[in-house]
Amino acid sequence: MKTGHSELIDFPGATYTNAADINDRGEVVGRWNDSGGFSHGYCRDVNRDFHVVDPPTSSGCVVSNLPNVAHGINDVGDIVGRCFDAAENEHGFVQWRDGTFELIDYPGSTTSDAWVITNTHKVIGGDYSDTSGFVHGFIWTRSGGFQTVDFPGALHSAIRSVTENGTITGIYNVAGDILHGFLVPNVTIDYPGSLSNAGTLVINNRGLIVGGYDDATGGEHGFVATRTPSAK
Repeated sequence: MKTGHSELIDFPGATYTNAADINDRGEVVGRWNDSGGFSHGYCRDVNRDFHVVDPPTSSGCVVSNLPNVAHGINDVGDIVGRCFDAAENEHGFVQWRDGTFELIDYPGSTTSDAWVITNTHKVIGGDYSDTSGFVHGFIWTRSGGFQTVDFPGALHSAIRSVTENGTITGIYNVAGDILHGFLVPNVTIDYPGSLSNAGTLVINNRGLIVGGYDDATGGEHGFVATRTPSAK
């Protein structure tokens, strides 16, 4: 696939910048590190101006060398991600478009991480760890609260995308470090011949799926797939 334009996205003065998500308005979110090694979230707006996305002190989270990050942004400007408190506990968060900040922590979890938020109904997807150390996917809404979403029989699961019509994708593993992509509730999506999923699987509202995989030599690749009518 050819692209007509490429552009670097580097937070001013940062020693490291990544881009994690982009919405239909062209706003970009991700993570950057300052010269002291502290990690922050950011949002680059439609005017290409950068804004720091850090948890307020009232949230209990702090800025540190742990990987605070803005994972996702919807088309109205709500941002989700993760932050860490002074005891290095991981929390999911949402920064609503009006600037208010809210922690998204699965009840009783030891860690939580928010990855995606939809435009309508404000559905947030992510993952959490239970007291036994197992990782589970979750879906959260203001009206319905939290719901665990795991691939059947998996040791660990995590949600990576939710479409406006409610289609959900994620990753899971059943043994060791071998990861698989999945379409909820129980469709595995692995690139043919791959050794392992590389840690992500995202679907858009048109049914196009992107992800990454490791081949038998350890090389990492990206792929695009199309959801078929039988994958429900």
